[in-house]
Amino acid sequence: AGDQIEEAECLLKAALKWHQDSGIRDLLTSHIYHWLGVVKVKTEFFSEARENLTESMNVAIELAERKPDQAHLCQGMEMGAHYQLGHCDRQDPKDGSVEKALEHYAESLTISRKRQQGQFMAM
Repeated sequence: AGDQIEEAECLLKAALKWHQDSGIRDLLTSHIYHWLGVVKVKTEFFSEARENLTESMNVAIELAERKPDQAHLCQGMEMGAHYQLGHCDRQDPKDGSVEKALEHYAESLTISRKRQQGQFMAM
């Protein structure tokens, strides 16, 4: 997993510098932070996972506010981040709890329902 994390961090740096379109750059950045968070949940680096998943969500939310035509994709990133944060809270024996996990799972489900109903407005 260490190699995967290092590779993703290199991709993140490249994405931040590479793409001229801020919307595409931000979407790539959100995806990479999400992926880093998933890997860190699986490798039990829970604190770092929370940071990466929260950053993924923040980048997606900011992008949706700037480019409402991207809101559907951004809400997908937010939904996935909440879902993974739920896994993190469920598995983390130190800072996690079932209650926190359920809150994240519920938020993920709420976003999913909004997306299914076509409510893609900026978050």
